[in-house]
Amino acid sequence: MNNKLLVLPEMSYTLHDSLLTIQIGGTEIYCKL
Repeated sequence: MNNKLLVLPEMSYTLHDSLLTIQIGGTEIYCKL
């Protein structure tokens, strides 16, 4: 099962060691999974 995330042109995300980092414009959001 794949988790899909809709990515906008100015948006990027990385997942590393259960830490999800989402960058939207100049804003960074960190989510601990």
